[in-house]
Amino acid sequence: MGRSIRLSKDWVFHALNNQSGPIRPNINPSSVQVILFGYNRLDLLEKRLSELRSIAPTNLLVSIDFFSQSMSTEMTELLEKHSKYWPENSIIRYRILKKNHGLARHITETISGSLSEYQGIVVIEDDIEVSSSFVNMATKVVLDSDFSNKYSSFCGFSGISLPASFHEFNFLRQSPYFYCWGWATNRESWRGFTLNLDSTKFENDLKDSRIWNNFTSEQKSVWLERFRRIAISPDRTWDTQFQYHSFKAGKMHLIPLSRITENEGFGDLRGTNTVNPRPKWMLRAVVKDSKVQDRFIPELAQLPITFWESIVLAGDKKKILRVARILSRIFLINRNPPRIMSRVFPRRNH
Repeated sequence: MGRSIRLSKDWVFHALNNQSGPIRPNINPSSVQVILFGYNRLDLLEKRLSELRSIAPTNLLVSIDFFSQSMSTEMTELLEKHSKYWPENSIIRYRILKKNHGLARHITETISGSLSEYQGIVVIEDDIEVSSSFVNMATKVVLDSDFSNKYSSFCGFSGISLPASFHEFNFLRQSPYFYCWGWATNRESWRGFTLNLDSTKFENDLKDSRIWNNFTSEQKSVWLERFRRIAISPDRTWDTQFQYHSFKAGKMHLIPLSRITENEGFGDLRGTNTVNPRPKWMLRAVVKDSKVQDRFIPELAQLPITFWESIVLAGDKKKILRVARILSRIFLINRNPPRIMSRVFPRRNH
């Protein structure tokens, strides 16, 4: 049977009044904590709590950055309501900060705090919808003994979204790029992360990175410009710094071929980095029951996907639309799309 701990109200209120976060009971050092981040969107937090209540992660921390006193009160009421009906085999803790830390510091300081006590973390923001399999898959991956030797993170999001008929071909792949919309990492892979980049050290930090040295001069130029902007204003974001962190470490990111998490925050003016409409090439995906097969795609199939990613993340809209049209034609003219996949990804006998 799983461990069942239900926190008393006194403990919960102690957590809420402790700006640096709750004091935790003794834990298993090999465990993983799921962290749900919120700020000012009650409706989205409600959705995420409902999803996670049905998933029942072993250990959940909900961390809310300060927006206003009235919002803190509403957030407290919402969290109290969910805590009353939380599954007995799952721990839920929450805290609402007393002052605003900003997105970048709120997320990274909370992660660093959790990883000082837990082996791994799974990160979900309030606008990130996750599949029913995401938390278990992420937990399994980051606790693998070889994970930190190869990877900086496991990401649930992918620039590719396959229709339901393709899900049996949703295999794992490696990517040099980090997707922050539902992800996980462990203590060793996070070690050395910093929000503050030093532009005078870029060349020395990246010169021995196999991933960085495989980029074209154009790709390097795009990323270096991003890193320079962040070095000037480090509190603007945090995911660009983590991308730099993984380039410097020479580590890839483990990603599904087709996404099992989705960002529903596009066009929401209450947000921070996704206030603009969803990009035209990024079709909305239904991820609730999406799963990832525990095997890798063939290397030959990896090449065009990495090419596609490099175009998307460089922000070249003309190339993105051109390639998207070509890919859509390939799949739409074939009356039996899964047949294409079965040829590209032949089944293996176990």
